[in-house]
Amino acid sequence: MLQFGSQLLGTADEESDVDLCLTSFETLLNRYEFFDYLTPLLRSDKVKASYVHDIREAFVPIIRFELSGVKFDLVYVAMNRPTEYDQKILKDYLLDDIHIAPDKQSFNSAQGYLQSRALMSCIPNIEVFRSVLRVVKCWAKKRGIYSSNYGYLNGITLQIMVAYIQINLREEEFRQTSGPGNGIHPISSN
Repeated sequence: MLQFGSQLLGTADEESDVDLCLTSFETLLNRYEFFDYLTPLLRSDKVKASYVHDIREAFVPIIRFELSGVKFDLVYVAMNRPTEYDQKILKDYLLDDIHIAPDKQSFNSAQGYLQSRALMSCIPNIEVFRSVLRVVKCWAKKRGIYSSNYGYLNGITLQIMVAYIQINLREEEFRQTSGPGNGIHPISSN
């Protein structure tokens, strides 16, 4: 089970849902078994989840539910079983494009996690990113323009925007401080 989105990035607030990605080898659990077993289990008296929505025909097949007042979005990614012993996979066991099953639903479902990881790796200052993203998210919510359900900005859109600005501001700052006469010179391509 892998967390992604605002929880992984450390920008969740009290209204944020928890985005989870369940991975399994396709030979152990296929997509139909995932939905056919988990949806009734979540609705059962044993688990007592509320607002259980099984959306298996969506672009990103998902089960949405609420448990103890916390909203969850759960996606499933089928993985190909590695053909040989791969120490890196067993050590990290993180999703990798190579090991995602070749079906479109698994590829689409993996994107949230893969995008969150990619953002984490390119952000120059994660604390500044988190602070700015929280402010921008709050601003968008107060103005009623934060909801992918209505075609407005959503979490990943804001994350990419803030990361883009932070990366480009850092490059611009470098360009300004690396001019002639200050002892710092950018590397020339000539």
